[in-house]
Amino acid sequence: MLSPPSYFYSILMALLLMLASKGRGAAGGPAHTAQDLARSIARELLSPLLDTACCRLASLLRHAFEIAADSQQLLQGDAFDITQ
Repeated sequence: MLSPPSYFYSILMALLLMLASKGRGAAGGPAHTAQDLARSIARELLSPLLDTACCRLASLLRHAFEIAADSQQLLQGDAFDITQ
């Protein structure tokens, strides 16, 4: 993970690159550039958090499915047991 000065530097460089590529006559101008910059920063900062959250959610869902399958197997096993 990048340190705060590195984040500041990367944000600054992204801002400068976006401003340089947009030009003054572009429709939307600074507001559109600010939106693009905010989106790219949010993706960069939130991507690791979303990846972690998705992995944890997948693990929880897999575990819940295994519990449900085991429970269903136990219920079916009791219902079809002819020795009782």
